[in-house]
Amino acid sequence: MVSRTALRHASSTFTLTDGTRLAAATDGRTLAAVGIDLLVMLVVPPLVFFAVWRGQPDMLSAALLTAMIVWPVFAFGYGICGIGGRAFGALVTGTRYVLVPSGRSPGPWRRGWTSFRAGVFVVLIIATAFATDATAIPGGSVRKKRPVDELALIDLAASRALDLAAEGLSVARRSGAS
Repeated sequence: MVSRTALRHASSTFTLTDGTRLAAATDGRTLAAVGIDLLVMLVVPPLVFFAVWRGQPDMLSAALLTAMIVWPVFAFGYGICGIGGRAFGALVTGTRYVLVPSGRSPGPWRRGWTSFRAGVFVVLIIATAFATDATAIPGGSVRKKRPVDELALIDLAASRALDLAAEGLSVARRSGAS
């Protein structure tokens, strides 16, 4: 029962170099994981601002500068210091980032950079689009594929179900061949 439910929620699968199949996280889980992480990254700078400012008019510029420095530093540190290599959003949604096709967990610097991009660049691009009254954000330029592992968010429950289904299939084939 669990495997059918988990497989139904898997939008696609990845096959690693060792033959292991992993289920990609659904769009809803991906959006929830990224949204939770963004929320955490966007709550800390205002807290720092108000802690430094404390309602004193002469501290306003210092508080604003401190919050502007804390924001990107915290976003990078949030990615590096995830619990067990996983950010809070991934823990809550039951997902995990892996490098495809190797299946390894991304290192701390890659997690930090990914968190920084999501927490700072995306917010700045959206803010710029609103500030310039843009009606559409143009697509990016075409990048050449580099021989580097791509980062993918996987659903842990669906991936376990794929493993169980694959083991059951191989046991059935062996017992049928005997």
